[in-house]
Amino acid sequence: MDKLTEDLQEKVFDTKIRINVALAEAQLQGQSIFDYAPESNGAKDYEMLVDEILSRLN
Repeated sequence: MDKLTEDLQEKVFDTKIRINVALAEAQLQGQSIFDYAPESNGAKDYEMLVDEILSRLN
């Protein structure tokens, strides 16, 4: 991760998506993580990623 961040610098997002069982379960169910388990760490991580992307666009 450090090497990737060093090489790509600002192209790497600060938000990290943690390994989360709910993410795999949502995929198996054909649902988004926001529909399947909106309070899970996976949903929170992806929400933070969206916020980071939007802040970089502004």
